[in-house]
Amino acid sequence: MKTLTLPLKDSDIDTREKRRRALKQIRGQLDRIHFKEGIYWMRIPKNLRGGAACLNAEHAMDAIERAMIELDNAYH
Repeated sequence: MKTLTLPLKDSDIDTREKRRRALKQIRGQLDRIHFKEGIYWMRIPKNLRGGAACLNAEHAMDAIERAMIELDNAYH
């Protein structure tokens, strides 16, 4: 499978199959980002878990999860 480079060219997504593959790759990258954000969150000391950094990390993970769900549903 060809790895996508950003920005996408029209030829990268000119067929339905290419668009499906592109979304699958983007979804995989979001999963990696979500995992790294979770690692960042776990490194925040427990006594700072109510602070802004922790809340921002939780918000980011929630938003990324919602995006992954929507991408999973895009072609089903």
